[in-house]
Amino acid sequence: MPKIKIPRNKPKALQEIEMFLFVNRIKYVTEHKFSEERKFRFDLAIQDIMVGVEYEGVFSTNSRHTNVLGYSKDTTKYNLATCLGWKVLRYTATNYTEFYIDIKKLIPEKVDWK
Repeated sequence: MPKIKIPRNKPKALQEIEMFLFVNRIKYVTEHKFSEERKFRFDLAIQDIMVGVEYEGVFSTNSRHTNVLGYSKDTTKYNLATCLGWKVLRYTATNYTEFYIDIKKLIPEKVDWK
């Protein structure tokens, strides 16, 4: 199995989600541009099942997710993704562990635990 290298500047939540995907051999890409119309990117994407994963850094004092313009652009991004057939899973530092439950619902054959 190839080694995975996750940059240290990524939030802990994204690092843990990536490690989980890697360990469970679920193919994913980072910074996936999902539309030719716009430059929007998902933090992580599981292209085989068209699932985008977004980490919302709402706890940072200078997060674009906490101002009106940034939040509005995010809604435009998520709406476009949905219109193109993507499912978007969104997490914060307090709820990212729900990813494990959510992904098991989407691809139960890939995630084997009780």
